[in-house]
Amino acid sequence: MAKVRSFSQPTRIGQKESRTLLIAIVFSLASFICAFMVGNGRNQEDGKHSASSGKQHSKFPVPTRAVAKGERLSGVPFVFQEFEEDFAPQEPLRDLQNASDLYAATSLSAYTPIVRRALSEKPLDRNVVVERIPEGMRAITVKVDVESAVEGWARSGNSVDVILIESNPREGSPFRSTIIAENVTILSAESSALPLDSDDRAPKAPSSVTLLTTQEDALRIKTASHIGRLTFALRGNGDELPASSHTFNGKRLLASSTSDALRNNIEGYARGPDGKTYVLRKHAAWIRTGGALTHDRSLQETLNHVEQISQGPDSPSATTRSEP
Repeated sequence: MAKVRSFSQPTRIGQKESRTLLIAIVFSLASFICAFMVGNGRNQEDGKHSASSGKQHSKFPVPTRAVAKGERLSGVPFVFQEFEEDFAPQEPLRDLQNASDLYAATSLSAYTPIVRRALSEKPLDRNVVVERIPEGMRAITVKVDVESAVEGWARSGNSVDVILIESNPREGSPFRSTIIAENVTILSAESSALPLDSDDRAPKAPSSVTLLTTQEDALRIKTASHIGRLTFALRGNGDELPASSHTFNGKRLLASSTSDALRNNIEGYARGPDGKTYVLRKHAAWIRTGGALTHDRSLQETLNHVEQISQGPDSPSATTRSEP
């Protein structure tokens, strides 16, 4: 009677069978790797084909800032950025050839491709003053006359210092002039934004000008217009140096005039053995100061002030020609 093999008993695989099984496993693994690589290659080819057919990329000129309606593109900075053709607008602006002669027919966003129908070859009804106001700046209008507008030479595009002249300041001086805003640009004069087109003759002086200022200078100038009279000091082209002096009053003016007159009337001064100060007037002998009386008014003024001059910081360089 034949023996029946039980499944519960382990069977031993021979060396030949084991080698055959190992070869089968290696062959299957190699086939799987080859199939994966072939499939992956096909997917990459399909992706390349898809990208080349439906997802092409192109570079378009885009503005680096927002562009106002009516603004000319010649003053707008551009850069080229890459976009997918699918996301680009229809009929986009692809180059900047002749773009400087075009105008924005509508507001344009920054770093966004421009549609050609959003551009115009003709200038629109636009506000040239508004277009020249940078972000954060302000434009204000002040009244001027022949004197304050420098005979009409202060025109659009020029730079000026704005001066306030007060008639009754609180410092004991009848008048005072103060620079309240420096290097301010004139945007327009008498409703004209055009620069001066004549080389040798100024046009009629405007009655008003529009100034480009900071927010603080706008408040300062408008406040000053109700305190005193405004006038301009015209700057040269390209002059951006700060003012060396900002205020001057009548008291200082009169003092400097008297001091200059006395300096011109005195050749020298010296202190004598008696402790008194003596002055040498032009074409005259030494005269003692302090109590000396004379009917010559200019000489009397000299004698009354020479002591102060000789001891002050602005005293002239005295030369003692001889002992008095």
